[in-house]
Amino acid sequence: MYLYVTDPIDSWPGWQSAEDFKVTWQDLRKENFVQDYDSLLGQATAEARHHGWQGDFRNGPYVAGLPPRDGQGGVGAFMIGWRETANGRCFVASPFALPWLESCQVHAEA
Repeated sequence: MYLYVTDPIDSWPGWQSAEDFKVTWQDLRKENFVQDYDSLLGQATAEARHHGWQGDFRNGPYVAGLPPRDGQGGVGAFMIGWRETANGRCFVASPFALPWLESCQVHAEA
């Protein structure tokens, strides 16, 4: 799991609420995305607390899709993001590295 802490993100285009994500994937009964979501969120929030997150959600959590890591097709992945209330910082968790956020990375565990 990779965790990034960013300045406030005011708009999350293309992301969907965690509730909508869970309903979509639960209804389709495909893959283990709901369980994977719960696991990733648990890991991300535990690690975020080590980096100052106070446990609140101003916006999110939101979910956005990612292509398969190896680019060979098949099942994609997803990342989770949220904004905290206290100072507006945002946290983004992904199962693999997001190079464009490298300067914001606070945790990496492949």
